Amino acid sequence: MSTVGSSPNFLHIVPASTTLLESHAVNVAGITDDYDTDIRQGNPGYGGTGTAPDVGADEFEGVAQGDVQPPAIVYSLLGSGAPSTSRTFTATIVDATGVATTAGVRPRVYFKKSTDAHDATGWKYVEATGSGDSPFNFTIDYTMLNGGSVSIGDTIQYFVVAQDTRPTPNVGIFQGAFAAGPTSVALTRTSSFFTASTASVSELPPIFFTASRKRSTTSPPAGISST
Repeated sequence: MSTVGSSPNFLHIVPASTTLLESHAVNVAGITDDYDTDIRQGNPGYGGTGTAPDVGADEFEGVAQGDVQPPAIVYSLLGSGAPSTSRTFTATIVDATGVATTAGVRPRVYFKKSTDAHDATGWKYVEATGSGDSPFNFTIDYTMLNGGSVSIGDTIQYFVVAQDTRPTPNVGIFQGAFAAGPTSVALTRTSSFFTASTASVSELPPIFFTASRKRSTTSPPAGISST
């Protein structure tokens, strides 16, 4: 409400505001009140409606904002390899609300040959194997690619997406960024990137070569496009 030290509202948060500050902190041993002696939630004498202490100097009566962050995705990048029928890797994916794990909305890896189109004819996907939670295992199936196989010198582009369990899901991507956030891992012409106008994914992840005599590179290729 004010950053002026002489103001009675100095460092106070606007009451009833919807914010991630509300009820998103944790109690610390020995700290039972805020900077102007309001009792922190979870301590004797607290009279508010919060479910946890508030973030920052002021303990106030706000409205807790829900999960607005997409799942966090991390995995080790694939390196060079000899031509085969598939490549596998494992990703750690976590989210405050929870990662969606049912068929149809389970985390996916999208992949294609670098020479194929940036659209639905080029990009293929598979969901994480199994039905459990993180860590998630993925198999890039080369038989799904255009031509049904890879040869020495082929370059494969790939990225992983995951959504959380909110009613309107937050969708995360590793090694890329959506220009317009989709609401599902089912990336479509209308929601994400399968067209050819303005960029929907600002960059793609590093790529790997299928020929072991070639070195992998971390230079991102051109971004995916979308209307």
